[in-house]
Amino acid sequence: MSEPTVTVIENNHDNDDDINFAFGDATPVLANNISDYTGVFAHANGEYYNPPVDFTGLAKLVRANGHHESALFFKRNMMLKWLLPNALITRRDFRYLTLDWQVFANLYLRKIYNKLGNVVRLERMPALNMRKRIDGGFCYLNPQHIMWGDDSGMINYREDEIIHIAEADVMQNIYGIPQYLGGIQSVLLSESATLFRRSYFVNGNHAGYILATWDLPKKITDNLAEKMKAGRGPGNFNNFFIATNTKNNGPGQKSDNVKDKIQVIPIGDLSQHDDYEKIKNVTLKEILNMHRIQPALAAMIPESNSGFGDVTKISKVYYENEVVTMQQTLSEINDHIPSRYWIDFKEPEFNE
Repeated sequence: MSEPTVTVIENNHDNDDDINFAFGDATPVLANNISDYTGVFAHANGEYYNPPVDFTGLAKLVRANGHHESALFFKRNMMLKWLLPNALITRRDFRYLTLDWQVFANLYLRKIYNKLGNVVRLERMPALNMRKRIDGGFCYLNPQHIMWGDDSGMINYREDEIIHIAEADVMQNIYGIPQYLGGIQSVLLSESATLFRRSYFVNGNHAGYILATWDLPKKITDNLAEKMKAGRGPGNFNNFFIATNTKNNGPGQKSDNVKDKIQVIPIGDLSQHDDYEKIKNVTLKEILNMHRIQPALAAMIPESNSGFGDVTKISKVYYENEVVTMQQTLSEINDHIPSRYWIDFKEPEFNE
């Protein structure tokens, strides 16, 4: 996050009291909307199509919010839970494959052939690095190409070598688009609220109170200043101490009572201004909605004694409405392999 700028307005008067200060405009962290795009266009090298959404940004977004990340892995786990063993693909590759599907809405499998031309294995290819070539094939980009545009190490594949399953998109049919794309702003808002609070408490960019004294002996004020310095731990509030030793100055000028010569001036409570809890609660609901996950399945603690309802029934409804459709989508892989190697899932048993 960028530091706020401080602008000093030039003083055109002889009186130093006329100097003014103004804070510059805040610099937005999100320079552009990750979900804004107008279609798919060819890369500058003319060999493959650029994805409509920055895949690297989607990968980083996974860790931007705990609920978003948890939902993605939860849906991945639901796919693994009922997977039957398959001779062509390992459980490890399938585990990575389904996570690619949840994050990028694209999955790629490379067909490994034996000398007789039969498919003997399916190898998962990272969706982050895969691109659709203009000539109809596919290519794998090395990390250096993604970061700096280095074309060395790019591996090309024929169209019949790669199985590509993509989520539907109404604006193009080359790459898949995640269904959660419309909720990205909620994920980023939740992240911004957390970072702001963390900066507030950890970085020490805040003040707790001002302690002002009038007409106290210097020995006492020096001792107070040392105690305040020693009592502040890393990341705690910054407190300010003002000692005025001039007599007949301040609220305690006509009193001999020590408490009248000391005043604590609170600067303010941040929690009254940033609506942190409200932002976190609203974004949490939006994130769960965009992933279509019930709170009972998201490891949430109910706020009332009524709870979330029967978890078994909720799990059954989620399985029938979400998991089955995800299984059917991944079953499109079967269109490219012999029937004896088809990917299949077992039927769950829900105890009602």
